[in-house]
Amino acid sequence: MVAVLDTGFDFGHPDLPMPVLSLSFISGETAQDGHGHGSHCSGTVLGVDNTEGVIGVAPAASLMIGKVLGDSGSGPSSGVIAGIDWAVANGANVISLSLGSTGSEQAEADACAAAVAANVMVIAAAGNNNSGDPFYPACYPGVLSVAAVDSANQRAGFSNFGPLVSVTAPGVNVLSTVPTGRAQWADSEHDSAPLAGSGSGTVTATAVYCGLGGDAADFPPEVAGNIAFVRRGGSISFATKATNALDAGAIGVVIANNTPGLFNGTLNADFTIPVIGVSQADGDDLETRAPITVTISDSGGHGYAYYSGTSMACPHVAGVAALLISEFGAANVTPAVVRQALETSATDLGDPGRDDLFGYGLVDVAAARVALRDLIGLECDADFDVNGGVDGRDVEAFFLALEASDFRADINFDGAHDSTDVAAFMDIWAGGDC
Repeated sequence: MVAVLDTGFDFGHPDLPMPVLSLSFISGETAQDGHGHGSHCSGTVLGVDNTEGVIGVAPAASLMIGKVLGDSGSGPSSGVIAGIDWAVANGANVISLSLGSTGSEQAEADACAAAVAANVMVIAAAGNNNSGDPFYPACYPGVLSVAAVDSANQRAGFSNFGPLVSVTAPGVNVLSTVPTGRAQWADSEHDSAPLAGSGSGTVTATAVYCGLGGDAADFPPEVAGNIAFVRRGGSISFATKATNALDAGAIGVVIANNTPGLFNGTLNADFTIPVIGVSQADGDDLETRAPITVTISDSGGHGYAYYSGTSMACPHVAGVAALLISEFGAANVTPAVVRQALETSATDLGDPGRDDLFGYGLVDVAAARVALRDLIGLECDADFDVNGGVDGRDVEAFFLALEASDFRADINFDGAHDSTDVAAFMDIWAGGDC
């Protein structure tokens, strides 16, 4: 069971499983994700293995959702502490914390230590300050700190570093699940993302192109009573663009991205009108059609977006830890031994051995499985139905899988689920070794 403690969860998303438990620790807000960050992290851990968008690292894992950050993307440490305690009390095996700050707090450190002592793996983002300064909770004792690399296994320029970084994982332009707003024009639906601080509701009006929206001159008179359509960029904050649109009389704002895909962001204030973002491609399409009637809403959609950050790297490792604990059984492994398996099996990057930029290297799930087996002295197991136990039901599961050529467990730990596991399984049940 993985507890994702973040901004909440998109409960209506077709590519996310229903959480076993969910609870909001933010006063006045439900566990529904009004930001996107938490849903994105959840999709990376265990997006459903279906025909929809993405597949998580551990799609068969169970999920707990604790909303410890508000729809603004921030929250008090008291909520984080309460969320950790709640996750431990309700049976979490892994806690994923894609959050933090440069300030430490003894109560938060104690909560993390208590979780680890209760045999719960606590994994946190190293931080996005391109700094070697401590970042918490990632730097508390017992917490596994995750830095970020890009698709070429180069250190992400924003990723924190230092002596407490444990491993790295993908954290640049990671595609995952997000709640979206709604945007419709030319009889087509377009994915959109409400910015934190957006006003609620649905608006239908003419979209008027207003360039970068950096000053009053960008907004023609006809934008009054209509929707301002602006481009992202120009070193102009989202809040400035939205404020200028509101001052010009706009009743809604659409901001088109300047790179592929959707984006998340904050207005750093509460607005009375909906302010949504759309992709660069949809922005190009809208610009060629404007002025045109557009309907926008701050909620109601479900989509995907590319996010970057150590926040995206953290749930990758949480998913790997969940796979390992599920396969070997929580009773057989401790957070310390899972961590040792992850670190000793990681693909070395940078200077030989552990270094401050990459830690022990890029997490490798197949190698970690072999390392963990060796660390706990497990020659083999026959948990063919992967339910955490070895019993007669595994025999039935084995023969059903054999008939369907659907091998569900890597019995001989060679990194594959295939026919070579048949001989290994039969050998175990005959009293032999793999």
